[in-house]
Amino acid sequence: MPPLVRVSFVLFAAVLLAVGAALVAGVPNVMPWPMQPRSAVLVGWIFLGDALYFLLPLRTPLWDNARAPLLSFLAYD
Repeated sequence: MPPLVRVSFVLFAAVLLAVGAALVAGVPNVMPWPMQPRSAVLVGWIFLGDALYFLLPLRTPLWDNARAPLLSFLAYD
């Protein structure tokens, strides 16, 4: 896996972990729009799961392992 992809995965995971943990913990004004407390917790857990999705290819840094997270990120954007 190219070094740029590894660094990107670490950055994606770090941001997702920070925002997800803040949402689950109930920190106000994390998102740029108002959210109901239950919705914020649900989105926080989704972000935490996404962080793991980006961290798993770093355990075995092969291009084949990075393909699915990159395609999902591309499809999302």
